[in-house]
Amino acid sequence: HTPGSKDAPPTKDAPGKKDDGPPPANQGYAAAAPYGYPGAPSGTVYASRGLRLVARIVDGILTGAVTLALAWPILQPIFKAASDATTAGQTVSVTAETFKITLIGLVVSGIYEVTLLGLKGATLGKMLVGVRVQPIAGGKLSWGQAALRWAGAGVPSAIPTIGGLYGLLNVLWCLWDSKRQCLHDKLPKTVVVPSR
Repeated sequence: HTPGSKDAPPTKDAPGKKDDGPPPANQGYAAAAPYGYPGAPSGTVYASRGLRLVARIVDGILTGAVTLALAWPILQPIFKAASDATTAGQTVSVTAETFKITLIGLVVSGIYEVTLLGLKGATLGKMLVGVRVQPIAGGKLSWGQAALRWAGAGVPSAIPTIGGLYGLLNVLWCLWDSKRQCLHDKLPKTVVVPSR
């Protein structure tokens, strides 16, 4: 060493390694979905409310026609009894028969919706207008989700008195929901998206 010279302090980095400074903020960390609720993939487009309404009307006509055909043996005596009661100035109770018809309708709609949603992700009405049902996070709808989605709409709506109010609130919910979900989409965590 020459007089007055000092040794350079050792560096912590290996020879040839460049210090780029601190890493960028939040590097390596993904933003968590709020409340632990799985979010839809970025860019997800939801089906229009109008198309969903048309699909529901088509499905209702189809399931209603099948229900009517199966329930006709129950309906015929009701019509005759009602006609006779009207002629005699009396009333007739059809509570038991109404329950049977409601039960038939539930079975028909359950088989129709769960089967088609489980296999195709869409009912005939949804296929007609070009929409389908999928999990919020994307992918294929499971059979469990298909069953929960049907139950969330069909079963409460069949309850006397309150069923009609629930059914109305259920379909109106998508008007202000950010993912355009109806109430029956909440439990299975599903959304309706365009299929074409």
